[in-house]
This record gives sequence, C-alpha cells and structure tokens, in this order.
Amino acid sequence: MKSHEEPTPIAQAPRNKPGETPDLSIVVPTYKEAENIEPLGGRIFAVTSSANFSTELIVVDDDSQDGIDLKCRELATRYNVRLITRNGARGLATAVLHGMSQARGRLLVCMDADLSHPPEAIPAMVQALNRGADFVLASRYTRGGGIKHGWGPHRFAISKLATLLARPLASVTDPMSGFFALPRAEFLHAHDLAPLGYKVALELLVRLAPKRLVEVPIHFEDRRFGKSKLSLHVQLEYLRHLRRLYRYKYPFVLELGQFLLVGFLGLILDLGVYVGTQLFLGLNHILARSVAFICSGSHNWFRNRHHTFLYGRMRRPLPQWVSYLFVVSLGFLVNVGTYTVLTVGTRAFADRRYLAMLTGILAGAVLNFYVFSRSPARQ
Repeated sequence: MKSHEEPTPIAQAPRNKPGETPDLSIVVPTYKEAENIEPLGGRIFAVTSSANFSTELIVVDDDSQDGIDLKCRELATRYNVRLITRNGARGLATAVLHGMSQARGRLLVCMDADLSHPPEAIPAMVQALNRGADFVLASRYTRGGGIKHGWGPHRFAISKLATLLARPLASVTDPMSGFFALPRAEFLHAHDLAPLGYKVALELLVRLAPKRLVEVPIHFEDRRFGKSKLSLHVQLEYLRHLRRLYRYKYPFVLELGQFLLVGFLGLILDLGVYVGTQLFLGLNHILARSVAFICSGSHNWFRNRHHTFLYGRMRRPLPQWVSYLFVVSLGFLVNVGTYTVLTVGTRAFADRRYLAMLTGILAGAVLNFYVFSRSPARQ
C-alpha cells in the first residue's frame, strides 16, 4: 500500500522489550477527536491489561491540529502509544489501512475514536481469533447487540438502508461496522485495497473473503464529544464505494445492469430523435431510424466508456471512437436490419413501427453487450 505520509512516533511505553511483537495492535483513526482519545486510551489499556494482552495503540490522525499530539504524548508516558500524523491526507478508511501497515502486533484491531465502540468487547474478539477465526466483526445487530441510546427515525432508516445495500457483498448482520479484528498475517494477504469513505471493514470483507467469520455483539453508543462526520459527502462516497465493491465481486452483473441503464437512457434519446426528425424534418422513417440510432449510439458509447466498461478509458478517445464506429456497425445492421425486415417484409409490423423499433434495439443491444464485455482490454 502506497502512502505519502511518514509515521511520527511520539513515544513508546516500556511494555514490550525492543523488537518484541505485541499481542495486539489497536488502530484508531482520528480527525478532531482530541477530547475522546484520553478516555478511550484509558479504557483500552485497562481492558487489555486485565486480559494480560501486550498492546500497542496506534493513533492515525489526519492533521487535526486540535491538540491530539499533546494528549497522545501524555498517554505515551503510561502506555504503549504511537501517533502517526498524515499531512494533507483525509479519509478514515485509508487512515486505518495506513495504521495497520505500520502495526507490529500479531492481531490487529480497528475501532472508532468517538467512544461509540466499547473496548470491553476486545477480549471476546481476541478469543474468537485465537480459536481460529479469520475475521471478527463487532455487530450492533447480531443477537445480544444493540444501540444504547436510541437514534431518531432518520438516522435509523439511513443505517438500515446502508446495511441492506451492502448485504449482498458480505453475509454479516452489520456490514457497516467499523469495529473489527483480524490476524496481521491475514491482513498482509489483502491486495488492491481501494476503499472510499469510512467503511474499511466492508472493503476487507469483500477483498479477503474470510472463510471463518465471527460476529461479536456490542452495544453501540453515540459519541460524547466532537461532531459526527456523517455528512452528505460521506454518504455519497459510500455509494461510490459500494459500486466499486460490486464491480469487484459481481463484475458481470454490475456491468450488465449499468449497460441496460445506459441503454434505457439511449432508448429515450433514440425515440425522441426518431419521432422528431419525422415530425419536424420530414425524413423518411428508414432514414429517421438511422439518424436516431447514430445519436443514441454516440450517447451510449460515451456513457459506457465512463461508467460501465471502465477499462475502456485505457485507450485514447478518438481511436476508440473510430474503433467503436467500426464494431458498432454490426449492431447497427442488426438493429436497423431487424426494424426494416419487420416493417417492410411483414404485414404484422407494417403498422407497428414502434414495436419493430424496440425489437431492433433489443437485438442490437444484446450483440453490443456481448462484443464490448469481451473486449481484450479487460484481460
């Protein structure tokens, strides 16, 4: 994983001997969380010390400049704490991955800094890992879990909708959780990680596809200090992240769905040009059909290049456009040819030109999807 940030360790409590591998590395991403880090650190080390786990706490801060460096420095006089400040970088998920890449522990734990995740659940998560789990997720929605302070209907609905959208990607009750644990060796197997926003657990679940997955119940609490980061921008970023993960896990299904959506928009344009050129320009219906096909085809090429078949961006637009015109000519022949045969050669479609047009569009679309989905650029 690439990073332009350099870790800036502030201090290290003498819990472990130099070079000794701690049991746990707990990664906490922060931005404007200075008020929360001291009580969180105290609870973390109280729990891990009681369980006799040697622990390092890695705080990855996105240059908050809110005094968190002083808070961490004070914590480091008592505990094994490191602060990594990322200058110019933003994003919870990338902060977590950066922290995990710097971790030394045999087991990795990620949790939020806002005190919504109870550190008291860590021993149960570690126990599940020691029993052979590949990934442990702390869940609000599994049996025994819950939300301590009731949310309003709006926030609850957003959470449930976001969970529903992610469910096909990971068969867990709470794919939105940001509190999870996994062996460091398992994390090192993850490749091509590209999270957007703040759902790094979902990214790892999809990319790693752990075989032995365990959910531990937790009671989620609202933050005590600071402001929530759940803005509209973050929510839209989550949707883009979902799209990326669906493309990774179900490439054919997603491409087909997007291809059909682009085709539907092209169909509206196709119908508009077909009707308009006849009504306002007086074109023959065969010629009008050809003009409409060229206009909608151009639209579809542009949209599919930028949204459906992303590997198409690897080629320069002009050569690709010329190549597209050549390849799509076969679809053009099938589309317009089907329309012409039906309207000219059969009585049943002589007065049903729109039905013939839709039939031709469908035939051409099937052929086009087959050709473009098998492009050598994706191999």
